[in-house]
Amino acid sequence: MAGSIIGFTAYVWLIHHESPTKVGTYAYVNPVVAVIVGYFLGGETVGPRTLLGTLLVLVSVIVITTTPAKKPAVPTLAKPLQELAER
Repeated sequence: MAGSIIGFTAYVWLIHHESPTKVGTYAYVNPVVAVIVGYFLGGETVGPRTLLGTLLVLVSVIVITTTPAKKPAVPTLAKPLQELAER
């Protein structure tokens, strides 16, 4: 129960401080955390497929979180309207 409260609180805090794209990556990281906790605390075995999947998820999240956001394109009507306003 305490873990859920901490996780939800962290999620709400992130929503207010980061972009939705970055906040959405929590859904990919949570299973990775569960695998790690299961391995260390539950004595579960981790096979090569699980390790590969974990690596792919982590690399994807790193790419998502480190790629700079693109600036929105200027609408096509903005230039003609701006030129009219300058006259």
